[in-house]
Amino acid sequence: MYAIEFQTTIKDGIIEIPEVYRGRLQQRVRVILLGEEMMTSAMEKRSIADVLAAAPGQRVFKTAESVNQYLHEERESWER
Repeated sequence: MYAIEFQTTIKDGIIEIPEVYRGRLQQRVRVILLGEEMMTSAMEKRSIADVLAAAPGQRVFKTAESVNQYLHEERESWER
């Protein structure tokens, strides 16, 4: 089996095979479609904070001070 890759536009549900490949594709073929993702305007406007807030588990640290406190405690545990 070999693969041919090309980009085309679907017209009325029909995918046109470029002329250069038609002679090679006369028997059965396997078709895999990869569509371009379209971002909605709502997705484009989301801040990184919004994305992180929506993620599972969310953020462990709410402030820079809580991060510093955690790091300080962790470093102290190494010296014990």
